[in-house]
Amino acid sequence: MTDALAERLAEAPLIAVDFPKFTDGRGYSLARLLRERHGFGGEIRAVGDVLVDQLYFMTRCGFDGLSLREDQWLEDAQRALGAFSRAYQPAVDQPEPLFRRREREWAQAREEAAAFA
Repeated sequence: MTDALAERLAEAPLIAVDFPKFTDGRGYSLARLLRERHGFGGEIRAVGDVLVDQLYFMTRCGFDGLSLREDQWLEDAQRALGAFSRAYQPAVDQPEPLFRRREREWAQAREEAAAFA
């Protein structure tokens, strides 16, 4: 994606990213570039060959609209989106890695304990 194209898309309310095959990972990179490098704030929707087991990873890359393939079930999609409670690696949805979040939580707990001592 070029800066000129990103600038033209900046005001778009929606960008649909097509997955011609579920094995094509270019859409993940495109969504992440749109969010992180170009600051796109509108909806990024995954369309095409989108499977339930990809949804969690798509949301981590910046997708907030997911259009399932016709043979996929909504109930399975909802279950898949809630399958993980925390992620180790930073991503669009959580830019801070887990070890940093834990360090901050431990520091807060130590401060609170010291306040009661």
